[in-house]
Order: sequence, then structure tokens, then C-alpha cells
Amino acid sequence: MKGCTATQNAGSFSRLFGSFRGRSRDLIAAAVFRLGTLAGMSLPMRRMPLRRALVLGTMLVLAASSCSDTAPQSAVRADLDLRPDGIGLYLVGQPADEVIAGLSESIGGPDGDTDEPASPIFVPDCGAPGTRVVSWGSLALYFVERNGASVFETWSYGYDPITGSADDTRNLGLATEEGIGLGSSRDALTEAYGLRLQFDDDVALDFSTFEIDAGQAEHLAGRMDTTSPEGVVQFLERRPACEIPGSDTQ
Repeated sequence: MKGCTATQNAGSFSRLFGSFRGRSRDLIAAAVFRLGTLAGMSLPMRRMPLRRALVLGTMLVLAASSCSDTAPQSAVRADLDLRPDGIGLYLVGQPADEVIAGLSESIGGPDGDTDEPASPIFVPDCGAPGTRVVSWGSLALYFVERNGASVFETWSYGYDPITGSADDTRNLGLATEEGIGLGSSRDALTEAYGLRLQFDDDVALDFSTFEIDAGQAEHLAGRMDTTSPEGVVQFLERRPACEIPGSDTQ
């Protein structure tokens, strides 16, 4: 990833504080407090000198737009939203090489590929020959052969096929078009999808799965980490899905 520039950071500061020009220092301080909250900082809720507010605001903006090697989650989500018909610009049925090359350009090369010798990834049953699995941390794409060509079949997010981890091991921060991703709450799911959402709770096992638009041939499904109201999304996938070890949503 290319690093950001001083000009970009200065532009962020200008856009943020330009609207406060000529207004009271309390409004500027309020913006600083807001930035601090977004950055996970605890700032004292009191009046502060204007110069101090501006200096602190500059530091927070620079930190928020730091030039790290990891793409901001919002940028990744915008490019790679999780959908029933694919992921981002890449649609089910698209040639494997195109999808893999495009994703690699966006988020870096994959961690695993069953086409490589001695790949540790288990090859699931995808209901078609020539199944290939390519993974980027806990994001896995599944390809099958159709009409003599390897094409994109489905995806899963929240299970690393190499390590078995349920964490977002590459911090991709992917989400659906409605903003639902790993860690989203049950309330957020309900607010996003309403009557389109169906939960299947097993209270005895503290196990909960869900489907969105279950009546459609192609739809989204997933798993919560608990049946309680405090539960959060732990796994997402496109249906119809492959028999993925560890997913437990089918």
C-alpha cells in the first residue's frame, strides 16, 4: 500500500476544522472530543484553550490518517462488500484468475491456495468438480470447474482455513452492503435487515445461526457467538455454500 502524504493529512485537518472558522472555541473543542472518542481516547470534558484544541486536533487527525501498510477498514469495505452474488466487484461465475488477481491487488497476496503443493487447506465439498480454495486470513473464496473453466463459486468470512481461527486474522474489516460484519451485534442485524432476518437459536448449546432472505436461492447466512442479546456476528457466508469445516451454519 502507498503511504499517505503530508498534503493529504493537511487536507484532512482543513476539512475537519474549516467549518468551525469564526465560531466559538467550544465548538472546536467538541470536534476534538469527538475525534478522541473515535480514536478510543478518553479526553477531559472541559473547556480548553483554542490553541491547545487545534494542536490536539491536528495530532488526532494525523493519527487517524497515519501512513501504515494496512488499508483503512472503510476503504476495504467500500471495495469489497459481502453480497449474495459475490464480493465487491467480483461476481459468482467470474473466472478464478480474475477474481484472485483483483483481490490480491486490493488486500495483498493470499495466505493459502489449494492449487499450491502441500497446501494445508482442507478441500470442502462444493457440489462440483475441481474445487479450489484461496484464503486471505479468515476470508476464503471457493472456486469450481464449470464448462471446463475454474470460476468463483462462493465465499466465507470468519474462519481461517489454515489456522482454524475464528478471528479476522488479517484485519480486513469486511461488511455487507448494510454494514454488517464480524463483531456486529444482534440489534444491528435486526435493524439492518428487519423481517428479512431469521434466527435459529439453540439455547441449550448457546448456539445461534441466522439467514437473510432465506427464501432466495442466493442469500447470506452466518453464526453468532452466543444466543444472548449481547451476541455478535462470528461468521458470514454466501449460500449456497460449500461444506466448510468450522462454519456450523448449515
